[in-house]
Amino acid sequence: FQIASLSGNRNAKYSYAQLLTRGIGGIQQNNDEASIIFSELAEEGHAYSQFSLAGMYYSGIGVEQDFKASLSLYELAAENGVHQGYNNAGKMYMNGDGVEKDYEKALVCFKKGSEKNDPQCCMSMALCYSRGYGVDENHKEAFSYHEKAATMGYIPAVYNIGTHYFSGKGTSTDFVKAAECFKIAADHGFT
Repeated sequence: FQIASLSGNRNAKYSYAQLLTRGIGGIQQNNDEASIIFSELAEEGHAYSQFSLAGMYYSGIGVEQDFKASLSLYELAAENGVHQGYNNAGKMYMNGDGVEKDYEKALVCFKKGSEKNDPQCCMSMALCYSRGYGVDENHKEAFSYHEKAATMGYIPAVYNIGTHYFSGKGTSTDFVKAAECFKIAADHGFT
C-alpha cells in the first residue's frame, strides 16, 4: 500500500493510512502521519478519508479535537457517498457534541441516511420514534425503520424487531416471531 500510494494511487494511500491508525500489517501505529494522509486525500474529495478524518477530529486522535471540523467532514463524507456520515452527524446534533443539541437537525441527517439505505440511520430514526426525540412517539414508525434496517441484514435491527413482537409495541404481540428474531440475532453472535 505504501509503495502504491507513493505512485499516486489514492485508494492505496487511504488503505496505508488506515493501517497506520491501527498499527497492523507490520506497520507501527502513527496517528499523526495517518491524519496528514487523510487530510490530503480529504481535500482531494476522497469521501472515506473525509469520514476517517472526521472521526479523528471527533475523538482528538492524531489531531487536536475539533467538533466543528468533525461535523463538517461527516456531512461532506455523507454527501460524497459515505452515508454513515449522516448518522454520525445526526448523533452529534442529538447529543449536542460541539453543537447546540437539536433533534430536528439530527432527524434531517438520519432521514437523509435512511433514504440512502444506511442501516444505522434507520436505527437512529427508530430510536427517535420510539422515544419521541424531535417527533411524536410512534412505535409503528419505529418498527418500520427497524424492519428496513433488518432487510439490509443489520442484525441489531433483527433483535429490535424481536423486542417489538415481544412487547407488542408498534405491532401485535407475537412471542413466536419474537423468539425467531432473537434466535437469528443470537445465531449471528448478537449478545
